[in-house]
Amino acid sequence: MTPLTYVLIGDPVPLARARVTGGNRIVYDSQKLIKHSLINQLLDQHGDRPLYEGPLHLDVTFYMRMPKGMLKKTAENTGKYHVYKPDLDNCIKLIGDIASIDIYGEIDGVLLKDDCTIASITAKKVYDINPRTVFTITELK
Repeated sequence: MTPLTYVLIGDPVPLARARVTGGNRIVYDSQKLIKHSLINQLLDQHGDRPLYEGPLHLDVTFYMRMPKGMLKKTAENTGKYHVYKPDLDNCIKLIGDIASIDIYGEIDGVLLKDDCTIASITAKKVYDINPRTVFTITELK
């Protein structure tokens, strides 16, 4: 399948761990609303194309919001590496999670059946005035 570049608008978000409440020990997903918003963006962009089949390569760039102190020299700072939280690996985990999530038992996955089919990854975090996540999934031979 021909690779398609996906763009998720907004600040890149790391995957948060599941939370457990009080004495009942109920586990819940604190990012449910964020995930649904991102999944809707992916579904709009992917359309009715078939799911990617592994092995896959994920190429992702997280464009992080510039701090106010960097905005005065925007052109100079755009593209500089971001070396603070959130961690790169946790941001990647969220992409894998939303790309392969089973929606209400109706859809096998949004872009792929299981994120374990991702065999290689190229990723980076850089500063930009327009925070977003841009990624491409390529089927490997």
